[in-house]
Amino acid sequence: MPELPDLQVFSRNLDKKLSGKTVKKVTAVNDKKLNVSKNELKKSIEDQMLNKIYREDKELHFEFENGNVLGLHLMLNGDLYLFKETNEHKHPIIELIFDDGTGLVLTDFQGAATPTLNPDPRNAPDALSKEADFDFLKEQLRKKKTTVKNFLLDQNMIRGIGNAYADEIL
Repeated sequence: MPELPDLQVFSRNLDKKLSGKTVKKVTAVNDKKLNVSKNELKKSIEDQMLNKIYREDKELHFEFENGNVLGLHLMLNGDLYLFKETNEHKHPIIELIFDDGTGLVLTDFQGAATPTLNPDPRNAPDALSKEADFDFLKEQLRKKKTTVKNFLLDQNMIRGIGNAYADEIL
């Protein structure tokens, strides 16, 4: 399962490869995972230039020129693959084909990875933000009657930390 540092690297590398390209075709193979209809997804991001890719929480966000954002949560077994022209990877959830023939596919053999159009913003600070400093952690933990690990994993308290890094932190 990719966690915060992995997603940071993925977002930087994908941003270098894909930003500035236009989505020519989006295919939601597993539309049960979508928060919108296939048609709404297509209308929202097809023929749109990809402005940037960045990590938000435990997701990758693809921001398009029209302001729409596609969030990809890889969950436990999700993988991202770049391909040329035709996807040959098994268990696709969603595929993006760009104007130069480059493609990106999110796969997951368990089908748990989730694409979300315009994910809702969260109020909790990101684990890498300046707001999530020692004083914040001290104050929040003082108010809570929970274990430190459960606090670190609660995405409503601090965003981006998964189980493996919570263990490492502790």
